[in-house]
Order: sequence, then C-alpha cells, then structure tokens
Amino acid sequence: MRDPASVFAEEGLEIPEGFSLNVMEAKEQEAVFVLPAKPTAENAIADASER
Repeated sequence: MRDPASVFAEEGLEIPEGFSLNVMEAKEQEAVFVLPAKPTAENAIADASER
C-alpha cells in the first residue's frame, strides 16, 4: 500500500498531520508485535491524573 493515509481517508478516517503509518502484511507463519512508544514524562503525568 503506497499511500495508507489516502486509503484511511476514503473510509472516513483522518490521520493527523505529522503522524506516520506503517502497513505490513504478515505471512502465514509469522506474528507481528507492535510495541507502543515509550511514554514521555509529560504523557505519564497526564495518564496518572486521569486515574
């Protein structure tokens, strides 16, 4: 998929400016694990205040 943002847009999903998308197709005997970004101190404080 050359331009995943346009495919999402066709389905009504907007991708924020500056956000990158990586599209992968897993093979039959393959698992793909996606690790979330390491939280920044700012995000950790915001997450803690929401609890």
